[in-house]
Amino acid sequence: MVKFGELPPTTRRSSYDHEGVAKALKERPDQWAECFEGLTHGVASSMVSNIRKGRISHYRDGTFEATLRRSEGEEGDEAVWSVWARFLKPPEKKSGKKKK
Repeated sequence: MVKFGELPPTTRRSSYDHEGVAKALKERPDQWAECFEGLTHGVASSMVSNIRKGRISHYRDGTFEATLRRSEGEEGDEAVWSVWARFLKPPEKKSGKKKK
């Protein structure tokens, strides 16, 4: 059976505040910040890749770097990971006249 109708709205929403993180990083360019913590390696690695490649829309306006760092838990606990990122200040445009 085929049903036609209006497409329902998406229910998938990120629980991460990427908009707020990108804004905070832009306010302090070139400084590393721990942005997300307590992640599994897979989630942290994927997030780093998505930030670097601009797959998350909030990180498309400018150049962002991202990496992950391991945080050891209590002895016997599984390791957790954090995502660190920074916004790179654009190079200053050289203004002035060309020398002859």
